[in-house]
Amino acid sequence: MRLRTRFGGIAFLLFIAIFFDFREMEFKWDMLSGVCEEVYTYEGKESNTNQLTKTLNENLSPAYESVAGKFSCGEGSISIPIPKVSLFFDPPTILLIWGITFLVVYSRKGNRIEMWEEASHVAKDVGELGAAIGAITVFWGQFSERSMSIGFGVCFISYFVGQATALFLKTYAQHLKRKQHMEEATNQESVSAS
Repeated sequence: MRLRTRFGGIAFLLFIAIFFDFREMEFKWDMLSGVCEEVYTYEGKESNTNQLTKTLNENLSPAYESVAGKFSCGEGSISIPIPKVSLFFDPPTILLIWGITFLVVYSRKGNRIEMWEEASHVAKDVGELGAAIGAITVFWGQFSERSMSIGFGVCFISYFVGQATALFLKTYAQHLKRKQHMEEATNQESVSAS
């Protein structure tokens, strides 16, 4: 399998994982962000909420069917639609991870295969470093639900970029290994033929 096919396949599967909603079988380009003040709305057998509350209070362990309902965002919620691409394409995170990975492993001398394999491991480590930096920065700040949401987002985008970069680097290293093995096999065949 050619290197472009491998890279294209990985990129396509990541694209599907990020943008395709398998429950609704459609592409979702946006998602909701913000703060949801969660409210539980009863939709059980009783039509009157007060009657249902009375029934629940009388029975300490009500059956699941009697408390059927759903969660929704109530008053005071802030819902902000944002494009998913803005979440997964974060230039400062990409620059940090790719820059440090390059500075750690780049060398003009030595085995190129080993360099690319090492780069894949370093990219994962730098992703974890980026997550730690994001966590320290956000979680030592003023606490709020929104800051927690941002904090986890910063941490996990670093993990994502580090892991995705490592996958592409490892794929390239494996491509070079196979190419080297094929060249060695061709050389051995030509030596044994002569």
